[in-house]
Amino acid sequence: MCLACAAHAQLDRGVHFGGVQTTLVAGDIYVASLRYGTSMGERSYAFSLTPTYGYAIARNWLVGAAATLGYSREKEPAPPNYTAIVHDFDIGFAPFSRLYLDLTRRGRLKAFALGSIEFASTRTRLTYPTYAGAYNNSKVVAAWGGGLGYFGRKTILDVNVSGVGIRLGVYKIFGVMKK
Repeated sequence: MCLACAAHAQLDRGVHFGGVQTTLVAGDIYVASLRYGTSMGERSYAFSLTPTYGYAIARNWLVGAAATLGYSREKEPAPPNYTAIVHDFDIGFAPFSRLYLDLTRRGRLKAFALGSIEFASTRTRLTYPTYAGAYNNSKVVAAWGGGLGYFGRKTILDVNVSGVGIRLGVYKIFGVMKK
């Protein structure tokens, strides 16, 4: 009986989860997204990891926090006959809230709306044969969007779209927190 309840109501009040997201496509806030590419002398790669923790304050209403770490490197030919290298380092913190809507009777598939306040900083380092420099860009941005999540017995898999970009996440459900 208890397992059936847990499978049916994964986001009841008191349930918490933790996991990680990666940015598939960067948005307005961060530079790094998951990519690797080479073409015509250009080489680039990047990654972004976002550890995430959430807590259900009511049925299907979640609050939490996420921390973003990202790195991007691009090497491209530049005239006349030299190479430019650009490194970007992303770091950020975001409290967030999600409101879920059950799409299936058992609650396994859920759509959600999300909102967050992103505290983000990007440090860019440029390297040319005759010049090297760096600059910082910090910002605070309200981001909103939506997504779709699949809820298994103990895991959640979701994809979400917002001003941060398109993110893919996987999380472990820890159950109800004990007082």
